[in-house]
Amino acid sequence: MKTNAKTHQAVKAIAWGAMLSAMMVAASPAAFAVEAARSTMDSKMSVPQTCRVTSVQDVDYAAYSGAQVRKSLAVNFRCNKVTPYISMAIKMDCGKNGTIDSGVCARRMKNTNEALANHFLNYDIFVDSGYATKLNSDGQKYNYNLPGTVYTHTFYTQLTAGQYTSAYGSYADDVTVTIAF
Repeated sequence: MKTNAKTHQAVKAIAWGAMLSAMMVAASPAAFAVEAARSTMDSKMSVPQTCRVTSVQDVDYAAYSGAQVRKSLAVNFRCNKVTPYISMAIKMDCGKNGTIDSGVCARRMKNTNEALANHFLNYDIFVDSGYATKLNSDGQKYNYNLPGTVYTHTFYTQLTAGQYTSAYGSYADDVTVTIAF
């Protein structure tokens, strides 16, 4: 059999091609039979029973004339949706200028003028619209069937009449509202 240079090159190319194919098959992942390393990851968290105050309405008694003034006070709060029924206390401290005696707050607003800062106007916060029960420092306990939306609870405030000895000017107090359950 006579071979020329072209035939020899074609045979050589076929031989190289066959050898490369055999090497590729040998190098394939199936040929090594490698097993992937696997593990699992747990994903965990807990959702505690929570309620939080979302807003508290400011109370503005306007200009004091010496007469008793009554206003409502809205406290808005939200509890998480997994809380179908809860017993809680809505608490308000005695304010920055108030005092406490046996759990009963004597709330008062202070004159905001530095020179007249020793002048006060007394007020109270009540749990009922009849102004019969004052909110004490331990708060008032309530039972709610909460749907997970914002809920509003109304309190009632009263500026005491006859405080003519107070100096002119603006009066203010800051009361902190909390929810305990």
